Amino acid sequence: MEVLDKNLTQLIMYLVPSEVESTLQGHTTLDALLDAVCNFYEKKHHTPTYTLPKQADFLFIRDYYEAPQKMISGVQGAPIPEEKFQELVETVFKNGLTLKTFTYYISTSYKTQKESVKVLETFETGLLEELRQKY
Repeated sequence: MEVLDKNLTQLIMYLVPSEVESTLQGHTTLDALLDAVCNFYEKKHHTPTYTLPKQADFLFIRDYYEAPQKMISGVQGAPIPEEKFQELVETVFKNGLTLKTFTYYISTSYKTQKESVKVLETFETGLLEELRQKY
C-alpha cells in the first residue's frame, strides 16, 4: 500500500499546474496532498470578485453614492485611515458616474464630495420635479 501511495503522490505532483506546486511543499502523505490541492482550488474559486457600482444601476444619486462606501467597507481586510477610505470612495464614485452626471459633478466647485453629492441631489430633485409637471 505504501508503494501505491508513493506512486499516487508522485503522480499528483506531476499532474498539478505550477501555480499549485508551492502549496504542496511540505505535504508528503497522499491525503495531505489532496487536501492541499482541494484547498487551493476552493480558495481560488470562492474568492469574491467585486464589480464596481455604476450610477446607471441606481435610481437615485444618494443610493449610488452609498454603494461605493458599502462595497469598500465590505472588501477591506484591515482598518484603513479615514482619509484613504474617502479617497477610495471618491475614486469609485467618480469612475461610475454617467457622462452627463460626471460633467456636472466636475463643474461644481465644492470642496468635499458630500457637498458635491448634495448639489447633484438638488439637480436630481429639479429634474424629477420637471418630469412630474410634464406628466
